[in-house]
Amino acid sequence: VLHLLSVREHGDPHLRGACGKLLAKLIQTTIHFLTLLSLSN
Repeated sequence: VLHLLSVREHGDPHLRGACGKLLAKLIQTTIHFLTLLSLSN
């Protein structure tokens, strides 16, 4: 049980980091897309 807990604890920050990077990329892409739209209008 302790082993599983330690694995989960060590895995969480990595997953959070990956999700954070993905979210940041998504936001960047959205902003870029909106900027292109506003420029084309």
